[in-house]
Amino acid sequence: MGVRTWPSATNFLLIGLGDRDAHEVRSRMKARGVGVRAFPDLPVAGSAIRLTLGPAVVNDRVLAVLEEVLA
Repeated sequence: MGVRTWPSATNFLLIGLGDRDAHEVRSRMKARGVGVRAFPDLPVAGSAIRLTLGPAVVNDRVLAVLEEVLA
C-alpha cells in the first residue's frame, strides 16, 4: 500500500500516507462507510490518517477500504 505506521499502546493507529492528501483519503473512505480522522501536516508523519482499531471483522473491512482507496 505504500504507507507507514507507528507503534501504538492504544486502540488508535496512525498511518502515514506519503504524498497522498489526508483529506482526500478521509473523504473517499467516508464515502465507503469508514470514518477516519485526517491529519494533513503532522511534524513527524506529514500527511496521515488515524483510525480506531476494533473487532477483527471491522478491522478487515477498514483495511479492505483503505487498500481500495489507495489503489
